[in-house]
Amino acid sequence: MSNNISTACNTGSYGIDCKEKCGNCLDVYKCLYTNGTCFTGCVAGYHGNLCKTPCTLGSYGLECRGTCGNCRMCSNTNGSCLTACDAGYLGEMCKTRE
Repeated sequence: MSNNISTACNTGSYGIDCKEKCGNCLDVYKCLYTNGTCFTGCVAGYHGNLCKTPCTLGSYGLECRGTCGNCRMCSNTNGSCLTACDAGYLGEMCKTRE
């Protein structure tokens, strides 16, 4: 085993001997084989250069730029509320006032 960074890895892997798995890249073919950086960004729900960091509580979507509605927990991908809406709010995203 050489423990070298390969000149190319199979799609979805990177690093020394291609042992690391690419993150949640928008385009898995755009994961840099040397360090796993996602050139085209991350799928909804993840952020960071490697697209391995989920959105923090209260945010969702591409680059985690969306703000969840008025509920305790929402989907990190599309913002739909996974719990009941807070008092006084309605709808899938709990953004409509009663």
